[in-house]
Amino acid sequence: MTATATRITTSDALLDKLAKIEMPTPTVISCYVRLDRTARHRRQYLVELVNRIRELERGFAERSIGAEDQRTIHADIEKVVRRLARLDDLPALAGVGVFACGAIDLFELVPLVRVHRNRIDVDTRPLMHELLDGIDEGLPRGFAVNGTRETLRALARGQVRELIVPDEGRASGFRCSETLALTATKADCRGSGQPNPVPNLIDHVIEDALRHGSRSL
Repeated sequence: MTATATRITTSDALLDKLAKIEMPTPTVISCYVRLDRTARHRRQYLVELVNRIRELERGFAERSIGAEDQRTIHADIEKVVRRLARLDDLPALAGVGVFACGAIDLFELVPLVRVHRNRIDVDTRPLMHELLDGIDEGLPRGFAVNGTRETLRALARGQVRELIVPDEGRASGFRCSETLALTATKADCRGSGQPNPVPNLIDHVIEDALRHGSRSL
């Protein structure tokens, strides 16, 4: 079995590299794993990760992910699992983020001082807001804002360091193919292209705010 070479870094260059990635189909894996003492005991974090992977794979058909992309995703998931199974080689921190996409030779492991929850997802780009939060743990929290639009604009300006989203708010939604707008229902895409399903709509809204600022809001 070939070991996966991994760079462990949180440099600005890496963040810029991840932020610029945009694939035509959802083949970019983003994985966040908590590595507290309980999780490390007998590698419990791997048990939960495998369960999350099964949940992810069950949704491929609903998301219209093609067979070729699925094969690519499976291969990258295997690399992620093999790397995370090497517990002694993982950083002695509260968690890690892993980003993988074999099509562009991407495999990055980032040590984090905090991971809110274990998750693995696949998208056309890396899901970075938890990564930025984990890196920026020691920075000032910014200020509180009220209202979705103003919250996202403040987030885009870098003035929000903490954003709490309840689990029930993580419903799926759609991205309109022509305008790239995010919507809660297919009907909202009328006149704006085909509605392409996306999981965890709020995560995509946050990612758009981080990438494009108030232009997308």
